Amino acid sequence: MNKQSTPIGKWLIATVLGWLALLHVSAAPKKVLFYGPTHAFGGVAETLINNNSTEFYAIGSGSEIWSPGDINPAKDWNQKTKVHFEAFDVIVIGDPGQAGVDSALLTGAIVNRSVWTPTITGNVVIVAGDPEYHNGASGAAELIGQAIRFAADGSGRGLYVASGNLSPHESPLDPQKNALAHLLSEFGQFKLVHDWGEAVRKIGSLPILDCLTEVDLSGWGSSAHGGFHDWPAAFTPFALVTDIPIHRYTPANKLPAGISGLVHILVGQGNLKTYSATPVLGGRLIGTQHSVTVRYLNPNGTGISGATIVFDVTDGPNSSQGPVNRTTDASGTATWTYTGSNTVGRDTITASLSGSGCQPSATVWCDWSDQLVTISATDAIAQEPTFSGGPANTGTYTIYRSGSTSGELTVNLSLAGTAQPNFDYSAVTSVTFSSGQTSRTVTLSPLFDQIPEIVETAVAQIIPDEYGLYAVGSPGTATVNITSHQQVFVTVTVPDSSMDEGASNPGTFRVNRSSSSGQLTVAIQFSGTTSFGNDFVVDYPEFAGSVIMEDGVSYIDIQTLAIPDTRAEGTETIVLSALPSPASPAGEYILGSPASNALNLVDNDSATYPQNGYTLTDLGAVSSTGSFAYGVNSLSPNPHAGGNAHSVYQSPYTYWVLAYRWQNGSANYLMPPSGWGAYSGHSSAYAANDTGMVVGQSGYYQSGYVTRATYWSGGYTTANQLAPLHTANTLDNYALDINQRVSGKGGLIVGQSIRSNGKFHAVAWIPNASLNYSGAVDLGDLADGSKHSLAAAINDFAQVVGRSQISSGNNYHGFITRSQQNGSNGNQWEPEALSSFLDDMGTASLIEAHTSEFNDINAIGEVVGRGHTASGQIQAIYKVPDTDKNLGYYDLGVLGFGTPDAGTESVAHGISANGTIVGQSRLKVSGNQVWRAVVVKNAGNPGSQPLVNLNSLAYTTGSTLATSAGWTLLSAERVNAQGVIVGYGTKSGQNRAFLLTPR
Repeated sequence: MNKQSTPIGKWLIATVLGWLALLHVSAAPKKVLFYGPTHAFGGVAETLINNNSTEFYAIGSGSEIWSPGDINPAKDWNQKTKVHFEAFDVIVIGDPGQAGVDSALLTGAIVNRSVWTPTITGNVVIVAGDPEYHNGASGAAELIGQAIRFAADGSGRGLYVASGNLSPHESPLDPQKNALAHLLSEFGQFKLVHDWGEAVRKIGSLPILDCLTEVDLSGWGSSAHGGFHDWPAAFTPFALVTDIPIHRYTPANKLPAGISGLVHILVGQGNLKTYSATPVLGGRLIGTQHSVTVRYLNPNGTGISGATIVFDVTDGPNSSQGPVNRTTDASGTATWTYTGSNTVGRDTITASLSGSGCQPSATVWCDWSDQLVTISATDAIAQEPTFSGGPANTGTYTIYRSGSTSGELTVNLSLAGTAQPNFDYSAVTSVTFSSGQTSRTVTLSPLFDQIPEIVETAVAQIIPDEYGLYAVGSPGTATVNITSHQQVFVTVTVPDSSMDEGASNPGTFRVNRSSSSGQLTVAIQFSGTTSFGNDFVVDYPEFAGSVIMEDGVSYIDIQTLAIPDTRAEGTETIVLSALPSPASPAGEYILGSPASNALNLVDNDSATYPQNGYTLTDLGAVSSTGSFAYGVNSLSPNPHAGGNAHSVYQSPYTYWVLAYRWQNGSANYLMPPSGWGAYSGHSSAYAANDTGMVVGQSGYYQSGYVTRATYWSGGYTTANQLAPLHTANTLDNYALDINQRVSGKGGLIVGQSIRSNGKFHAVAWIPNASLNYSGAVDLGDLADGSKHSLAAAINDFAQVVGRSQISSGNNYHGFITRSQQNGSNGNQWEPEALSSFLDDMGTASLIEAHTSEFNDINAIGEVVGRGHTASGQIQAIYKVPDTDKNLGYYDLGVLGFGTPDAGTESVAHGISANGTIVGQSRLKVSGNQVWRAVVVKNAGNPGSQPLVNLNSLAYTTGSTLATSAGWTLLSAERVNAQGVIVGYGTKSGQNRAFLLTPR
C-alpha cells in the first residue's frame, strides 16, 4: 500500500477553510462534530474551528469530546447520550482504524452506536477509503469538503464516514466482525470486501456532489480499500473502484445494467440519480466504428429524457472528433458513434451533461489497433481429479487475433472467478502469437483438493495492452466451469417438531451438511403462518439470515422460542428453508432434500369470548321511548357506559334525544353546555375513557339548529364545547371517540367537523396540560380536501380510523393514520404526535374499490368495520396489523352463512385490546331480514363462520336466557379490555340499552 505522509500545507488549510465557510451559507451556521484526531485534521481542525466560528465543535485528543453545553474533556464518547449528539448538524468520522492512531475512538463509536446512530436523520456519505490520510491530494480535500457539505445539506442530522484502513481489520470489540460493518450496523447490514485500487469511477449524480470528478477520486496510491458487496436499501452507490480483480466486484444485481466494479462510495437519504457511460474500455480495429452510450436515470430507475449530453474525444488519435451533442430518449439513453482513423492509439472520451455549474461527467476509453484480440471457452467444462488419482478433465480457452497478423504479439490474461488460480487449477496468464498466427489455446488443468464444492468458475479476461499494440474485442472474457468430485449437500431436519406458546418448550431445527470440512455459512429464511419477531425468535446470537458451521461440525441446531401473547390463533407453522449458496462466495454448497422443514407452534389461548356466556344488565329505558348505549370504558368492576335516551319534553319537537352516562346500572343525565338550560336540545354520548370523560354532541336552536362536539368530565353537570373547524354558528361538529389520559393530559378526541367549503372532515381535538382543547386539527381526506371524511375511533397510540370519500365518485374508503411514536420517553406516544396523514385501506383483496369504512382500532392496530366483498355484499371486516404475516383482511361473513336463514349484511362496530370483536348482522327470521348483535368467536384466527349470535349467550339470572325474559339484542356497539359489551336491543317491544359482563 502506497501511503502518503505529506504534512498539511497552507493550501489545504485554505481549501478546508473554503468548504467550512460554505457550511455557513444557510441562515444558521452548522454545528459539526469532528471525530478525531485524524491525519488530515489533528490540531488543524480545532484551529480552524476556533478561528472561524464558535458554532463548530470538534473532538479533541484520545476519546475526549467537546459538545454544546458540555465542554468537559474528561468524558468519553461512549458516555454521551442521544441529547449530546442531537446538538450537532453533522457528525464526521474520518479515517478511523489507522494502526496506532485512534483505535480507542473507534471502540467508543462502536460501543455507543445504538445511541448516536438514531440521531442521523439526514444525508449520509460512506467512503471505503482514507481521504484524510491522503490530504496531500487535492481530490481528497475536495471529497472531504463536498461530502461534509452534502451531509450538512439535508433537513436532518447528517453523517460522513471515511473507512480508513477498516475494511481488512476486525472490530476491536469483536474479532469476528468487520470494523466498518460493525460501526454501521445500526443502519443495516453492510458487507465489505478488502482489496487495493485507485481507479475510481463515478456512477451517481447529485447536485452537491457533482463537482467531484473521477480525477479527484482516483490516484491515491491504492487507497481505495476494496468496497461494498451489499448495503441497506436506503443507500445508493455513487462511485466504484475498477482496478481490482473481477471476482471482487459487487454483484451485478446490486448495480445498474452494464456497470461493474466494487462500490467505493455510498450515499444515503439523498435524491441520487445515476449517470453512466459504457463501455468503459472498448477495443476496435482502426477504420471501424465505436459507440459510447450514456444512461441518465432517476432514483427510481426511470429514464431522464430530453437531457443534452456532450460527447467529445479529448485525447488520442481521434481527438478531432467532437464535441457532439445528443439528447437522451424516454429511457434516459443517448448514444454517439464515430469512425476511427487509421491511426493506432487510445482515445479518451468524455460524456458530460450540458448545463451550468457542476454537472455529471463520465470518462471512457477506446483502444484503436491494427490487431483485434478476442477469447472464447472452446472447452468450457473441466473436472477435478478423483480420489483414486484418476486424471482431471481439462478445459480450454482459445484466443483469436484478426486484422494485421504480421509480427509477434504477446497477449496477457487475468484469471478470476470463484475458483482460485494455483489452488483449484493451473493455467498460464499470457500467450504469444508468432507472425501470421491467428489463434492460440490455453489449457486449464483442475487440481485435486479434499474440499467439497459445487461448480466453480474460472474466468479468463484479456488485459488491454498499455501501449495499444492490440485492441480487445468482444468477447473479451471467457469462463470455464470446474466441477468437483466432492459436493456439499445442505438439508434441514426437525429433531423437535412441536413447541408450546405458554410453556418453556422450544422447537428445534437442524441444518445439516454432508461434509464437516472447513467453515460453512448457510443462508436460511423463515416463513409459514407465523411472524419472526412477533410470534417467535431464535436462540442464535445476532441472527441475520444465516448460520455458521465451524470446521469439523456437520450440523447446527437452531432453537425457536415462542413469544407468548393473549391471542387465540390456533396451531401455527414455522417453516425454515435453506437458501441456495449466495453468489459471493459461490459454490460452497448445494441444496439437498429436504431443503426446508416445518414445526408447529401450539397456541395456549382460547377463543376471545367467554364460553359460559354473559350476564345481561338492563341499563333502563330512562323514558317510555327507549335508550341506546354506544361506548364503554375499562374501569373495573363497574365500567361507565355512554349513550342516549329518547325523552318527551315540551319543545318545538315531540321529544328530545338526551345524553346519559350509566354507572352501576344507574342512568345519569349529562347536562347541556352552560346557558342552554336543562333539556334544551338533543344530545348523545358516544364514548368514555378510564378517567370518566365522556364525549359526544349537543344540539340546540340558534338561528337554526346547531350541533356542537361536546365532552363531559368532573361532575358532569355542564358540557364543554369543542371548537369547530369553521366558526359560523349554523355549522355542525361531532365528537365520536376519546383515548386514555397520558402524562397528566386529557385524552385525544376525534370526530367530524365542517370546513369553510361545506365539507365535513375528520378532526382531532388535542388537550394541553390544563385539559383545555384549543381547536380542531383537520385530518384531511383521501382526495384533495374537497371530499367528506369522518374519524370514528382512536387508540392510545394516536392511530385514527374512519372513512373518507375518494376522488372518484361519492364512494367511501376506510382509512388509518400512520402511527407516531416519537415521544420523549422511548416509544411512549405523546398527544401532540397525532398524524394527519391518512392511508387508504379501501383496495384490499376483500374490499372492492368503491366502499369501505372502519369503526374501531385497538392498541395493537387491529381494525374493524365493513366493506363491499368480492360478491358485492356489505359485510363486517377485520384487518390485522401490518406485519410480515401479510394476512391482510378477514371477511367476517354473516349470521347463518350457508343456510336458508343466512343474512345479507353485517358490520363490526368495536374491537377490544385482546381482540374481541362485536357488531351486528342480519338474519332471516320468519322470512324477514332482521338485525342481531354478534361477537366474533376467535379474532386472532377467525376461520370460517366466525360470527356468534349474542342472543344465544346472554343470560339474565342463573341459566335463564335473556330472550326468555323478552330481550332481543340488536347491536353490540363497543367492548372493553375486560370483555364487557354495551349495545342496544328491545325488551318487550321497547328499545333498551344493555351491558353484557362475561360470566
